[in-house]
Amino acid sequence: ITNNYLEGILLKCDILQDFLNVYNKINNWEEHSLPLCAAENITSNFVRLPKTTFLQEKYILGGTLNYNNNNFFGSENLYEIYSLVQKQCNKMFNCLYSDARTLSGINAIVSILMCLFNVGDTVMITSPDYGGHSSIPVICDRLGLNVIYIPYDYENKDFDYPKINAMLKEMEIKGLLIALSDMIEQPQLHKINASNEIILYDATQILGLIATGCLENPFNWFSENKNFILLGATHKTIPGPTSGLIMTNNLKLAKTFDSKINPDYLRNVQLDNIVGLLFALLELEHFGCKYFLVMQNLLNVVAKNICNSRITVIKTREGRFSNTHQLWLSIDQKYLDDFEKNAILARVSLNIRKRKIYGYSGVRLGFQQIARYNWNNKDAEIIAKILDTLCSKTYKQSKLLQLLNLLSSKKVHFTFDDQTIKNVYDVLHNSNVK
Repeated sequence: ITNNYLEGILLKCDILQDFLNVYNKINNWEEHSLPLCAAENITSNFVRLPKTTFLQEKYILGGTLNYNNNNFFGSENLYEIYSLVQKQCNKMFNCLYSDARTLSGINAIVSILMCLFNVGDTVMITSPDYGGHSSIPVICDRLGLNVIYIPYDYENKDFDYPKINAMLKEMEIKGLLIALSDMIEQPQLHKINASNEIILYDATQILGLIATGCLENPFNWFSENKNFILLGATHKTIPGPTSGLIMTNNLKLAKTFDSKINPDYLRNVQLDNIVGLLFALLELEHFGCKYFLVMQNLLNVVAKNICNSRITVIKTREGRFSNTHQLWLSIDQKYLDDFEKNAILARVSLNIRKRKIYGYSGVRLGFQQIARYNWNNKDAEIIAKILDTLCSKTYKQSKLLQLLNLLSSKKVHFTFDDQTIKNVYDVLHNSNVK
C-alpha cells in the first residue's frame, strides 16, 4: 500500500480532515501566542514517554496500600508502579501516603469529599471572592454538604484565623477545604486550631514549589495524627500530565478512603498518566530549583518594568510581588475591557479576574510556562512593554506583533537531554534493551 493511497483515503475522511484543520488553527495560535495563563504548563518529551506505551490500556482495581487479590490477571506487576510513586513523593513531599489514581485535581477533591463526608455534614470552604476555586461551592452543594465560607481578612491578605478557630469551637464542623485558584503566597494554615476536623489543602497551584523546597512544606505544620490531606492537580507548577495527587501522613485516615476511590468511584486509573507524573517528579527533582529561579526572576523583572499608571501590581503580605508563579494586576475599571480585547487580538493568554482581591478589576498572570523556555531578562522587559500596550485605548496591533516577534524561541528546557530520552524510549519499546 503506497503513501499516496493512504493519503487518498485520509482526504476522503471528512471528519479527520476537519479535525486537522482545527488542529492547525490551534497549533498556529500556540506558536504565535504569549502564554501567561496561570492554569497551563507544557510537558517535556521525557514526561510524554509513558503515553507511547500500552500502559493506558491496562486495568488495575483497588487501593494503593494493599494489593486487591480480586483483580485483573497480571495486575500484580502494575501494582508496583504505586510503590514507585510513593517512594518519589516521600522523597519530595516527605509524605507517608501518596495516591495518583484520580484523573484531575477536581476529581481528587470530589473523590475525597465522597469518601470522607456524609450528606448534611458542615464543611468550611474558600470563597471565590478571595481566590477560591469556583467549582467547590457547586460540588459541595451537589453532594449535599452544608457550606460555610472560611472568614477572610482582606486587609492582612489571609484568612481570619481567630474567627475560624472560634467557629471550630462553637459549631459542629466536619472539615475545611482550602482550594485557592489565585495564590501569590501560601495561607498560614498552621494557625488553624483543628482537633478532629479534616483539613483538605488543595495546593494545585504550588505543588511544584513545595516539592522542590521553594515554598514551605505544609506537612511541617501538622503531626502524623492530624487529619490533614495535601492534594491537587499536577499540571501547573508540576509540569506533568493532567492528574490528581492525594497525600497525607495520617495512615489511619488514608485507610478510610484508599480502597474506596477505586473501584467505588473510579475504575480505569490511567496508568500512563500515573507514570507520566512519576517522570515529571523525577524531572522536577533534577531541574526544578533552576527552573523556579528562572520563573521568579521573569516575574520580578516584568513586575518592576510595568510602567503604566493604569496598572497596579498587587503585592504579598510582606510586600513582595509574589512567592508563587502568579502575578496579580489591578487595572482601572475603565480600561479593563480594552485590555481584555487587546490581549485576545494579540494572542496573549491570561485570566481576567473580577474578584474582590483584585478590586473587582484585575488580571492573573502565570510565569510557569514561559520559564520552561528559559526566557531571560530581555524577554521579561518585552513582556512588560506588551502589558503596558494592552492597556492603551490607542492599541496598534502592528506594534504588539513587533514586540511578540522579539521574544525568544519556545524550546523546552529543564528536562533530560535527547540521548537520555532516546535511551528510555528504547527500553520502553524493546524488552531486550536494559
